[in-house]
Amino acid sequence: MVGLSADVIEAFQHQKFRENVRQFKRIIEELVLTTKKSGYITLNRAKAAIDQLAFENEKKNSCPAI
Repeated sequence: MVGLSADVIEAFQHQKFRENVRQFKRIIEELVLTTKKSGYITLNRAKAAIDQLAFENEKKNSCPAI
């Protein structure tokens, strides 16, 4: 078991950090799925996946909650 510093534990408690971790996980999952289908992934495909998630995040953060 690896111990976490107080700074890391505090960072995990912030919602924005958790959202970024979830987005990063989605990026990795997308890249893994693409790699499994084709056996490789192009740099353009990886960039497209990252750009799409960034767009979704920006759209979500710019819309006020109702």
